[in-house]
Amino acid sequence: MPQRPNILFIPDPLERFNVYYDPAYADVVKVPTAKLDAAMLCIGDVAEHPAYAG
Repeated sequence: MPQRPNILFIPDPLERFNVYYDPAYADVVKVPTAKLDAAMLCIGDVAEHPAYAG
């Protein structure tokens, strides 16, 4: 596992723990969500994920 500074990393191979809406992860979630939105816009895809309102 790569080291991630200032972020608590808990291995979750079954992807059972979702912290997307956890306020403690608000800053962490913004960047990948923005990247996903930009990539989807480039290919003309329609988002099915909720917009992050943090």
